[in-house]
Amino acid sequence: MNPVELLIAGQFSEAAEALKSALASEPDRIGWVDGLAKCYCYLGDYEAALPLLQRVHAYQKAANRGSPGQQLQISVARWCLGDSAEAVAITRQLCVQLASSAINMAPDRAGGATFGLILHYMAARIQSYPDLEFAIECLAKLDNLYDSRPRFYDYPLHTVRQVLGKCSFDSVLEAATGGQTLEAARQKALTDRAMGVALGVALFHDGVLALLREDRASWQRRMVEASDLGRGTEVLRWQLARWEVSSPNRSA
Repeated sequence: MNPVELLIAGQFSEAAEALKSALASEPDRIGWVDGLAKCYCYLGDYEAALPLLQRVHAYQKAANRGSPGQQLQISVARWCLGDSAEAVAITRQLCVQLASSAINMAPDRAGGATFGLILHYMAARIQSYPDLEFAIECLAKLDNLYDSRPRFYDYPLHTVRQVLGKCSFDSVLEAATGGQTLEAARQKALTDRAMGVALGVALFHDGVLALLREDRASWQRRMVEASDLGRGTEVLRWQLARWEVSSPNRSA
């Protein structure tokens, strides 16, 4: 199998070795650099991933200044390495750049809500209330856009509204997957990756709200549920959930 096939198959250790060999003969091939960075992130080796992510980010920004590049993945890598201050600073800056149109490419169909939602998680996790308020302000501004152009935006706008206290988790679950129960949503996610992505986002951020309510049991359960979805869900929430459950001491 070639490196791409190994990546698709989820054989990340083998793919990493194949990509390192490929890079030995083609060191400037950005696709190989990007693939190896992804392998290391899936394997949880963020120290090895960071310099590769920086190379890919520089390439993407040179090609399109309006692209967010790899900054969000870099932020998650920094977070998982214990550098929460830098992770928050990067994610907050992404929110600022999106609002000022310095970034014109959103990572989702809800106007870039992913930036605000991940900042909301990070701020809640380290109890940074100014950053938490800033994240909520960003999400509230996006919610105003949803009202003005209801057919233009899609999930995870429902999670944004749950964070803002405008809808329930059950409503989010049904909007994300069409499932009216968590078990029904899981079954749909098994055969439809888009629903698996939406389910992971829904579970993860419902867990963050449980954390803010100081409901430790629900917070931990949601992180386990999001982590258990594995490669079938959104990669950044999965990485963060995996990080949360990898040590009992991390689950707030």
